[in-house]
Amino acid sequence: MFNIKCLFTIAYVVSCMGLMAQNQYKGQVISKQANQPVPFAFVTDEHRKWGTSTDENGYFVLDERPVGDTLIVGCLGFFEYKIPFSQWKNPMKIFLSEKPFQLQEVIIENNRKKHTLWLGSQIKTTTRSVGQISFPTVQEIAVLIPNYLQSEGYIHKVGYWISRLGKHKTPFRVRIYKNQNGMPGEDLLQENLIVHARRGDGWFDIDVSKYNIPIPNEGFFISMEWIYSTNPKYSYEVTWPNKKVITHFGQNIGRAVEFNENLSRIRNNGGQWRIYNADMQPVINPMIRVQIQIYE
Repeated sequence: MFNIKCLFTIAYVVSCMGLMAQNQYKGQVISKQANQPVPFAFVTDEHRKWGTSTDENGYFVLDERPVGDTLIVGCLGFFEYKIPFSQWKNPMKIFLSEKPFQLQEVIIENNRKKHTLWLGSQIKTTTRSVGQISFPTVQEIAVLIPNYLQSEGYIHKVGYWISRLGKHKTPFRVRIYKNQNGMPGEDLLQENLIVHARRGDGWFDIDVSKYNIPIPNEGFFISMEWIYSTNPKYSYEVTWPNKKVITHFGQNIGRAVEFNENLSRIRNNGGQWRIYNADMQPVINPMIRVQIQIYE
């Protein structure tokens, strides 16, 4: 009798493990051309309500199937790929095709004087921040940098004020876009540039001069794309006034106070852009700045 009970117990455990395995989706995202893993690609459902990121080696695990019949995988510099769940076989390898990349040509004009200046947020410190994420999503926030000067030149550096709150060493992706009717449009920075701040409570600037990105007449957007990670070293807990404890992850970005106009845009999981907190007063703009080099 004892042996029969043991056999039933083992069969039950194995059956449960089988069900768990069926509900779990494991995959790796790989560059089709380079045959190399694609780190920090986004993985989302067809309605873009939910999202996660691959790890440094292109791997991801879904503990349950998202709503919908199709999974969408994408990353800067690659074409998006859609795969129906009906075709899923664990572990799944997903190959992304690279988009054509061409570095901007630099025209050297030695006879013209150049100087640099900062645009965007100018304050040196703040106690307010935005960007806490507490649910699975790949969020991106951008700030419009108008070209009031209508000057010729290039984008030299981009900067983000990283808050003391949060995990400042969490990787994030730098994005630069054309201004298309007040919303981020075409990527001006086509390389998959992943960075992380060395410390919090201050400005973190990244030199992008090697990409030779000219300043568009219509202005441009500088964006931070958060990387969603389940790695506990990038998470922290916040106790809210109602005593509820919520787990957040990643870094926070400072909140600018200089602007009356809402210059910030936001999107989730590579979906449609929208005005960030459009109905909120005062407006919320993240502390993002850019150094440009212009011809006099």
